[in-house]
This record gives sequence, structure tokens and C-alpha cells, in this order.
Amino acid sequence: MLAFRGQYADEAPEFDEPMRVAVVGGAFFIVRREAVNAAGGIFHAHFKSYYEEIDLCCRLGLAGYECWYVPTPAVLHLHSVTASKFGWEKILPQYYRNIGFSLRTCFGRYGRLRIGLPLKLLSFAQCAVALLKGNAGPLKAHRSAAKALRGDADLICETRDKLLANKTVSDREFLSFAIRSQPWRYYLALARRG
Repeated sequence: MLAFRGQYADEAPEFDEPMRVAVVGGAFFIVRREAVNAAGGIFHAHFKSYYEEIDLCCRLGLAGYECWYVPTPAVLHLHSVTASKFGWEKILPQYYRNIGFSLRTCFGRYGRLRIGLPLKLLSFAQCAVALLKGNAGPLKAHRSAAKALRGDADLICETRDKLLANKTVSDREFLSFAIRSQPWRYYLALARRG
């Protein structure tokens, strides 16, 4: 899946040098205006928060641009501050809607199969575990997102058509670079975070 390289990892020498990456976190990044225009704009209007930077990076990659990690002085990002203000029960439906919208607009069948299928399996597992714990929140969030996406059908088609006009890189080519196995430290840290 499109994971952030180095997310949940302690500082390491491998992050001391610039490197090409598939996606970057949205806390601090710079994008050229011509790249934003080629990618169909900065963010979709209904993307209030969550997943918008991954969507933008995918659109940039498919339009032939590269994302680079550049080591800079530390930037403090207060992760999940929005969620703590509104609560995850309000954030999750938006997050899942954004992921679904992005998959449907950025990628064709190959990309949706390559990314969407693992995400659906992960979501199913998340819902099952939550239900076993007596929490129906994730299932309700997925239902709400699915309903919103059905209502977005025309917008999805319109957005996809605009993105296809500037697409210079195939799904297969982009995803062969973007989907790489993370080092074991990443999965260990992710498991510890719960």
C-alpha cells in the first residue's frame, strides 16, 4: 500500500539524504504551480482533511512529476489535532470517502485492484475486530462513505476525465515504484501503535 517511508521510524542515517518517494506527508511540502495545474489543482473541494496529500501525490506522479523527500530542519506536526477536536466518529467517514474518491479518480482497473482490494480487506478486518469489541463505529463510517461516494458518481467521472487529460504515466508504472515493501521496523512500530 502507499505508506509513508519512515513513518513511525526513529531518525536514521538513511533519511539524511534526499530521495524520491511516492507520497509525502502534508504537514510541510512545496509544490510547483505548473505541477499543481497538471495534477488538476491542489485539493478537491470536499476534501476537508485526511488523505488529501496522498491524493495530490498520486495525481502528481500520474502526471509525470516526482515527489522527493528532502531532509530539512525538523517541522513539528501536531498529528490528529483535527480528529481530537471533532472525534474519530466524525472524521472516519470523511477519511474513507476521500480514499474512495481518490482511488476512483486517479486509477483505472489495474490501480483500483492493486490498491483497492488490499484496502477493502484491511477495512473488512478493521470492522470485524471493532465489532468483536462492541464498536460499530468503523462499519458505520464505511457505510456513510459508501453512500457519499454513490452520490459523488458524476463528480468522480468529471474529475477522472480531467485527470486523464494530463496523465502521462500508467497506473502500472506509477504503482511499480509506489508500492514497495516497508522495512520490518515500520510494521513493528505500526503494530505497537495499535
